[in-house]
Amino acid sequence: MLKSNNDVNTARLWQSACLSLSIVIGVCWPQTVQSSDTFSGFEVPRFVALKSSLVNARRGPSKDQPIEWQYKLRGLPVEVIAETEEWRQIRDWEGQEAWIHQNLLAGNRNLFVVGDGTGRDSALREDPEGDAPIVAMAQPGVLGIAVECAKEWCLMDAEEHRGWIHKSLVWGVYATEEFD
Repeated sequence: MLKSNNDVNTARLWQSACLSLSIVIGVCWPQTVQSSDTFSGFEVPRFVALKSSLVNARRGPSKDQPIEWQYKLRGLPVEVIAETEEWRQIRDWEGQEAWIHQNLLAGNRNLFVVGDGTGRDSALREDPEGDAPIVAMAQPGVLGIAVECAKEWCLMDAEEHRGWIHKSLVWGVYATEEFD
Protein backbone atom coordinates (compact mmCIF):
# COMPACT_ATOMS: atom_id res chain seq x y z
CA MET A 1 0.00 0.00 0.00
CA LEU A 2 1.30 3.43 -0.87
CA LYS A 3 0.63 6.51 1.20
CA SER A 4 0.77 9.86 -0.54
CA ASN A 5 2.89 12.67 0.82
CA ASN A 6 -0.28 14.22 2.26
CA ASP A 7 -0.65 11.19 4.52
CA VAL A 8 2.90 11.41 5.82
CA ASN A 9 3.25 13.60 8.92
CA THR A 10 7.00 13.32 9.19
CA ALA A 11 9.70 12.12 6.86
CA ARG A 12 10.74 8.57 7.64
CA LEU A 13 14.35 7.78 8.37
CA TRP A 14 15.62 4.71 6.58
CA GLN A 15 18.84 2.91 6.32
CA SER A 16 20.69 2.76 3.04
CA ALA A 17 22.28 -0.60 3.68
CA CYS A 18 22.85 -2.39 0.41
CA LEU A 19 20.73 -5.41 -0.36
CA SER A 20 23.32 -8.13 -0.48
CA LEU A 21 22.85 -10.46 -3.33
CA SER A 22 24.59 -13.74 -2.89
CA ILE A 23 24.91 -15.39 -6.23
CA VAL A 24 25.55 -19.03 -5.57
CA ILE A 25 24.78 -21.02 -8.67
CA GLY A 26 24.23 -24.72 -8.11
CA VAL A 27 25.22 -27.33 -10.62
CA CYS A 28 23.05 -30.12 -9.30
CA TRP A 29 20.96 -30.48 -12.48
CA PRO A 30 22.30 -31.65 -15.83
CA GLN A 31 22.56 -29.31 -18.81
CA THR A 32 22.50 -26.07 -16.83
CA VAL A 33 24.50 -23.16 -18.18
CA GLN A 34 25.79 -20.29 -16.00
CA SER A 35 27.50 -18.01 -18.50
CA SER A 36 26.58 -15.63 -21.29
CA ASP A 37 26.49 -18.67 -23.61
CA THR A 38 23.03 -19.68 -22.41
CA PHE A 39 20.07 -21.49 -23.93
CA SER A 40 18.07 -18.24 -23.98
CA GLY A 41 20.93 -16.10 -25.23
CA PHE A 42 20.56 -13.81 -22.20
CA GLU A 43 23.05 -13.34 -19.37
CA VAL A 44 22.79 -15.45 -16.22
CA PRO A 45 22.16 -14.21 -13.60
CA ARG A 46 19.44 -11.71 -14.59
CA PHE A 47 16.10 -10.48 -13.31
CA VAL A 48 12.78 -11.36 -14.95
CA ALA A 49 9.15 -11.24 -13.79
CA LEU A 50 6.45 -13.86 -13.27
CA LYS A 51 4.04 -13.77 -16.21
CA SER A 52 1.06 -15.28 -14.41
CA SER A 53 -0.74 -14.89 -11.10
CA LEU A 54 -0.29 -18.62 -10.46
CA VAL A 55 3.18 -20.09 -11.08
CA ASN A 56 4.37 -23.51 -9.91
CA ALA A 57 7.83 -23.60 -8.35
CA ARG A 58 9.26 -27.08 -8.89
CA ARG A 59 12.09 -29.02 -7.28
CA GLY A 60 13.73 -29.70 -10.64
CA PRO A 61 13.55 -28.77 -14.35
CA SER A 62 10.65 -31.01 -15.39
CA LYS A 63 6.87 -31.20 -15.06
CA ASP A 64 7.51 -34.58 -13.46
CA GLN A 65 9.28 -32.87 -10.55
CA PRO A 66 7.17 -32.10 -7.48
CA ILE A 67 5.74 -28.64 -6.93
CA GLU A 68 7.46 -27.13 -3.89
CA TRP A 69 5.21 -24.05 -3.67
CA GLN A 70 3.23 -21.66 -5.85
CA TYR A 71 3.73 -17.97 -6.53
CA LYS A 72 0.50 -15.97 -6.66
CA LEU A 73 1.76 -12.50 -7.57
CA ARG A 74 1.91 -11.68 -11.27
CA GLY A 75 4.88 -9.44 -12.02
CA LEU A 76 6.98 -10.54 -9.04
CA PRO A 77 10.65 -10.14 -9.96
CA VAL A 78 12.78 -13.27 -9.69
CA GLU A 79 16.43 -13.83 -10.47
CA VAL A 80 17.36 -16.43 -13.08
CA ILE A 81 20.45 -18.20 -11.76
CA ALA A 82 20.65 -21.15 -14.19
CA GLU A 83 18.81 -22.48 -17.23
CA THR A 84 18.11 -25.53 -19.31
CA GLU A 85 16.52 -25.40 -22.74
CA GLU A 86 12.97 -24.99 -21.35
CA TRP A 87 13.43 -24.35 -17.63
CA ARG A 88 14.88 -21.56 -15.51
CA GLN A 89 16.23 -21.97 -12.02
CA ILE A 90 15.17 -18.87 -10.11
CA ARG A 91 15.80 -17.23 -6.77
CA ASP A 92 13.15 -15.06 -5.11
CA TRP A 93 13.48 -12.11 -2.75
CA GLU A 94 13.55 -14.44 0.26
CA GLY A 95 16.45 -16.47 -1.20
CA GLN A 96 14.28 -19.48 -2.05
CA GLU A 97 15.29 -21.34 -5.21
CA ALA A 98 13.14 -23.39 -7.57
CA TRP A 99 12.63 -24.26 -11.23
CA ILE A 100 10.00 -22.54 -13.40
CA HIS A 101 9.08 -23.21 -17.03
CA GLN A 102 10.34 -20.45 -19.36
CA ASN A 103 6.80 -19.73 -20.66
CA LEU A 104 5.83 -18.45 -17.20
CA LEU A 105 8.53 -15.75 -17.15
CA ALA A 106 8.63 -12.35 -18.86
CA GLY A 107 11.48 -9.94 -19.48
CA ASN A 108 9.68 -7.10 -17.66
CA ARG A 109 11.73 -5.18 -15.12
CA ASN A 110 9.70 -4.87 -11.96
CA LEU A 111 10.67 -3.92 -8.42
CA PHE A 112 9.41 -5.46 -5.19
CA VAL A 113 9.74 -3.29 -2.09
CA VAL A 114 11.53 -5.22 0.67
CA GLY A 115 12.30 -2.19 2.85
CA ASP A 116 15.15 -1.79 5.27
CA GLY A 117 14.32 -4.81 7.44
CA THR A 118 12.50 -2.84 10.13
CA GLY A 119 9.03 -3.13 8.61
CA ARG A 120 8.84 0.64 8.12
CA ASP A 121 7.54 2.12 4.89
CA SER A 122 10.05 3.17 2.23
CA ALA A 123 10.13 6.62 0.64
CA LEU A 124 9.55 7.29 -3.04
CA ARG A 125 11.17 10.64 -3.72
CA GLU A 126 10.85 13.36 -6.36
CA ASP A 127 14.55 13.09 -7.24
CA PRO A 128 17.26 10.43 -6.75
CA GLU A 129 18.58 12.03 -3.55
CA GLY A 130 18.09 11.10 0.09
CA ASP A 131 16.90 14.57 1.02
CA ALA A 132 14.50 15.03 -1.95
CA PRO A 133 10.81 15.60 -1.13
CA ILE A 134 8.78 12.45 -0.52
CA VAL A 135 6.15 11.65 -3.16
CA ALA A 136 4.74 8.54 -1.47
CA MET A 137 5.55 5.91 1.12
CA ALA A 138 5.62 2.23 0.05
CA GLN A 139 5.05 -0.63 2.43
CA PRO A 140 7.14 -3.80 2.10
CA GLY A 141 5.43 -5.97 -0.51
CA VAL A 142 4.52 -3.17 -2.94
CA LEU A 143 5.15 -4.16 -6.55
CA GLY A 144 6.05 -1.58 -9.17
CA ILE A 145 7.56 -1.08 -12.60
CA ALA A 146 11.22 -0.14 -12.90
CA VAL A 147 11.22 2.85 -15.26
CA GLU A 148 14.95 3.51 -14.98
CA CYS A 149 17.80 2.82 -12.60
CA ALA A 150 20.94 4.90 -12.12
CA LYS A 151 23.69 4.69 -9.52
CA GLU A 152 21.95 4.03 -6.18
CA TRP A 153 18.35 4.81 -7.20
CA CYS A 154 15.51 3.49 -9.37
CA LEU A 155 12.53 5.39 -10.72
CA MET A 156 9.49 3.28 -9.90
CA ASP A 157 5.83 3.42 -10.96
CA ALA A 158 3.56 1.88 -8.34
CA GLU A 159 -0.14 2.28 -7.65
CA GLU A 160 -0.49 5.57 -9.57
CA HIS A 161 2.63 7.05 -7.96
CA ARG A 162 6.04 7.63 -9.54
CA GLY A 163 9.13 8.24 -7.47
CA TRP A 164 12.76 7.39 -6.91
CA ILE A 165 13.51 4.62 -4.42
CA HIS A 166 16.90 3.57 -3.12
CA LYS A 167 18.11 0.28 -4.63
CA SER A 168 18.79 -1.16 -1.18
CA LEU A 169 15.02 -1.07 -0.48
CA VAL A 170 13.89 -3.16 -3.47
CA TRP A 171 14.37 -6.59 -5.05
CA GLY A 172 14.64 -6.76 -8.82
CA VAL A 173 17.78 -4.81 -9.68
CA TYR A 174 21.48 -5.27 -8.99
CA ALA A 175 23.34 -2.67 -6.92
CA THR A 176 25.56 -1.63 -9.84
CA GLU A 177 22.97 -2.01 -12.60
CA GLU A 178 21.87 1.02 -14.62
CA PHE A 179 19.26 1.25 -17.39
CA ASP A 180 16.61 3.58 -18.80
